[in-house]
Amino acid sequence: MSGMFFRCRLFFKKWVSSIYGIALLAAIPIAAIILYHDFYYEETGKLLSLIFEQLAPIWLILILQRYFSIEFDSGFFTQVVTYPIARYKFLLERFLFACMLFFIMLGIIALVLTSIFGAIIWKAFLYTLPLYFFYSAVMLIGLVISKRSLGALLGGIFLFLLSFIGAPLLGQALQMIMLKYGSVIYFLEGKTGYAFADNDLYYYNRLMYMGFGIILFILALIKFQRKPV
Repeated sequence: MSGMFFRCRLFFKKWVSSIYGIALLAAIPIAAIILYHDFYYEETGKLLSLIFEQLAPIWLILILQRYFSIEFDSGFFTQVVTYPIARYKFLLERFLFACMLFFIMLGIIALVLTSIFGAIIWKAFLYTLPLYFFYSAVMLIGLVISKRSLGALLGGIFLFLLSFIGAPLLGQALQMIMLKYGSVIYFLEGKTGYAFADNDLYYYNRLMYMGFGIILFILALIKFQRKPV
């Protein structure tokens, strides 16, 4: 445990020692404030969708790409694997560090917004978690296949663009941007008439992305363990 704690400290120290890393961490709070002021008088669902389903995925993509570039593009990984460690454990640990950084920062944003909009913020945040996991898994498999952070970045960007222009192709059941619909907000708030039997689509939508993410995540770890990056 102490070794992992030390590596975690080293990871964050390396992150904040870069101007780019600091600017990246400050980007989403600034963007969230701008969106709040610009869309304060809009529907709550539209604002939540902008923050959690459109802005936050971009932030996640940039954070993961930054992490992958530090660990792999620099050749640092080739030095680490000279020690007797399991490759998949190295990838999993550093991947979790980067995701933890993202969720801590996004959780702070959600905490601030809760004082304005109430508990619906956390419900929207939890509803979007499977989508973040799917983004992360796609980027992870992109890294393992391409052996560079560029592959992860391209996978994340493709998925982000697909969330906007792919709705006609994916169909209603697989849309990624859901919070903008008033019915979804009513469902999350537990309004009368929005029980599971009538709105199981809202559950299945996120469960499917969680399932896809788990499959890709496991495949990435297996491939990374078997074939050096």
